[in-house]
Amino acid sequence: MRLRRAAWLHVGVIRSGSSLEEGLEKIEDIKRCLGPLIIERGTFDLVKALEVGNLAFVGEVVARAALMRTESRGQHFRDDHPEKDDTDWLKWMVLHKGEGDVVWEKMPVPKIE
Repeated sequence: MRLRRAAWLHVGVIRSGSSLEEGLEKIEDIKRCLGPLIIERGTFDLVKALEVGNLAFVGEVVARAALMRTESRGQHFRDDHPEKDDTDWLKWMVLHKGEGDVVWEKMPVPKIE
């Protein structure tokens, strides 16, 4: 429930840098709370904790990608960056799990001829 609320309030449809940063803080806090749940509880709670951990990772990736993209494009709307910026952001963002953190890179969109 905390994760759903944090994502809705801070990583939702209309975003800003400050709301995304606040959302990331809340997601990180949720992830920190999962450790004791996994150790102290039974199998059912272990499964739920693992599910929440995976959802928190996805929420973190979405929030980090939205925070990095300082423009508005398609359904990604930043009220602190309302314009589209083809010069810097007509690119794909590739994010993946690295050694303890999310790793990202910009890749040019291939031209179709």
